[in-house]
Amino acid sequence: MRHVALCCVLLPAVIAGAPADNLARDSAYSAFISGYVYRGQVIPGTNTPATTEGYMDAPPWQGLPFALVDGRRDGEAVVSWFWSAMSKRIRVVFDLRRECQLSAVRLWPPAEGDWTFDAASARLSVSRERLAQAEALALHPEEGGMVWTGDPMVARFVEITCVSSAPQIALAEVELQGTPIAEVAADAPPPGLIPVPARDLDALIALPEMPAGYANAAARSGTRVTVTSEHYDDQTGKLVADDCAARSDPTGRALVDGDRATTVSSFGGWYAAKRLTVEMDLGGGFDLDRVVVWSAGHGTSRSFINSFSLWVQAGEGAPWMPLGDTWNPLLPGEIPAATYPLVSPPVGRPATALRLQLNGVAQSADMMQVAEIEVWGKPAEKPIAPRPWRVREAVPDIARVAIGELSPALDWITRDRIRALYGYAGQWRDSQLLEQVVAAGFNTFIVHTMGASHSEEGWPEEAQRWAGVQRERNLRVIISWPFGSDERYGNTQFGAYQPGGPNLWTRTPCPLSREYWDRVIGERAAIAAQAGLTGLVVDMEMYGADSTRYAGPCYCDSCWRSFVVERLEGVMPEDVPLAVRPAWAAANGLAADYARWQELAVMDILRRIEQRVHAVVPGFLLGNLLDPESLPGLARGLGTPAMPALIFSELEYGGDVTTVPARVVRLREEGYPALYVTGLAVKSVTPPQLPEVVAQCAPVSAGYWLWSSAAFSPDATADYQHAPGYSHDDYWDAFNRANRHLTAALAGKQ
Repeated sequence: MRHVALCCVLLPAVIAGAPADNLARDSAYSAFISGYVYRGQVIPGTNTPATTEGYMDAPPWQGLPFALVDGRRDGEAVVSWFWSAMSKRIRVVFDLRRECQLSAVRLWPPAEGDWTFDAASARLSVSRERLAQAEALALHPEEGGMVWTGDPMVARFVEITCVSSAPQIALAEVELQGTPIAEVAADAPPPGLIPVPARDLDALIALPEMPAGYANAAARSGTRVTVTSEHYDDQTGKLVADDCAARSDPTGRALVDGDRATTVSSFGGWYAAKRLTVEMDLGGGFDLDRVVVWSAGHGTSRSFINSFSLWVQAGEGAPWMPLGDTWNPLLPGEIPAATYPLVSPPVGRPATALRLQLNGVAQSADMMQVAEIEVWGKPAEKPIAPRPWRVREAVPDIARVAIGELSPALDWITRDRIRALYGYAGQWRDSQLLEQVVAAGFNTFIVHTMGASHSEEGWPEEAQRWAGVQRERNLRVIISWPFGSDERYGNTQFGAYQPGGPNLWTRTPCPLSREYWDRVIGERAAIAAQAGLTGLVVDMEMYGADSTRYAGPCYCDSCWRSFVVERLEGVMPEDVPLAVRPAWAAANGLAADYARWQELAVMDILRRIEQRVHAVVPGFLLGNLLDPESLPGLARGLGTPAMPALIFSELEYGGDVTTVPARVVRLREEGYPALYVTGLAVKSVTPPQLPEVVAQCAPVSAGYWLWSSAAFSPDATADYQHAPGYSHDDYWDAFNRANRHLTAALAGKQ
């Protein structure tokens, strides 16, 4: 029986056989693009950092009025931004302008190119307000598009949602088949795309009035300016220095010469993050009011400055004090003028020098061009007396650890490699699944724990159940224990993580909370070892936290105080507010030291857990799930030369395993006592691809693992299903062939 939304009426079959028109052609509509972003990430299409993790909307789409309803299915389409690492949605809300009987919803991506949707759905309602509560009707693939057909339903509003994990998503045409049953409503908008009112750009970039007695201190002849430029290099995964600023400003005076026609340019590259760093010695002390950065070339050279960060120094030898970030109030697609100002908030403090970092977010613009920087100030009313500081004790380097002679407990990995399927707590009951796992040639089952298995009574019982599976089926069981899941213990029960910056985090555990690690991981691993299981790895994708990943080192009061008291002199912990601690550390050359200090502290915590667990069972495997650096210190803390930590990577989920050999080599060269296990997602890697992909990656690493058994559940949602167009049997056959290919590949190596 079909479940009908409360806001829709199921009609009797009186209209059966009646002709159905394409009502979309006479409708009004709005289109919205959203994408999944992590907290702090700039939302594409806007210039706003996300304050939470999840799907965030870009501005409403604007294009040709009838692009989606002109019947052409051509390149005139709603197209998202290009952002390779995000899941994306296109949501279109149609106002049919009167009540209608709808019996079909059809949509198509552009005919040219690979624009396949992962999923699509439709909601129908008689009112806009009830759309969110309406039943989501799944659309199914048909003739190059996606279709829902069913018993006629009364609706005026239709919301269509298309989902894709591809770098871009595009929707070219929509048909809404049905019959009008009422006259056009009095409040109905005109047909076609509903226009969005234009923003007043002049108001967004209005220059405030300079206070009386102030002038542009940067324009003085005694001002010394140094500009350097960097950009993100995808080969090294780091910001690298370039000569773009130097080449565009051979005199070194372009930013303070009063001529906005002379500009300084960053690296030019749409896909690269870009940075310009400007240091100004004002040649004396000034009371500062504001800093103004003049952006140039916006309309002609696709130039855009996303934000700039500001630091000031009160005398030589004093620490640099960060004053926060100024974000461009315009969107990358808005062009008010070729040159316009970005104005900092009031500074209100004395300084002798300034540092500005201008940031260009990848895929916002081709480059950054700066015409001028003004520093509004007046000579300081009081002499500036610097407060010197120093590093009392340097943070030691992290020792590299070479993998030595491996424990005999790892012989099976060396010989056969890990061949694992990822599953879930309670699946020890699923005999059919476990029989298929063994028959397909897997030698390991990774168990994600949740719910009742996290309780005091539930976990020992769950561990014993899986130990029974391990004995009876000759299938090794490795537990995947979620970190930051907010289940057995509250995430912040023993200390809350803070990344620093303007927003407080409230649901993420402090990574230096020894008690949290001991209770959530140490105790659970000891119980698993005592039960006779093969291993336990920490799943660092924190679904109970503010974000699934740590944004960097923790700057909470406890961590910051420990570092400052241990390492610095002339600085008190309370001198640096939480909001500016990362920027303060970076500006004063301590960012790497602070990160290394925290990595060493994590290593110390985990080394004690490793020793505790291996005192129970020396051959018990430890490690983590996600990637090598999901939390620096994990692999070095849990691994030893004889018992390296396992890194169950998710970096190859999409099926590209060409970088696996390089990652394995890098771990060895950088001295990680770790074994790398390649991760693949059944949604992305199809049965024809699986055998070759496994034979490529597993012999050069410690094996492979597949996410996940949920794809074979009868009620799997779109995110958990395997690739469309293939049956469950196709996948189980591919698993079998993949494991046979791996055996043959290993025999060839030997």
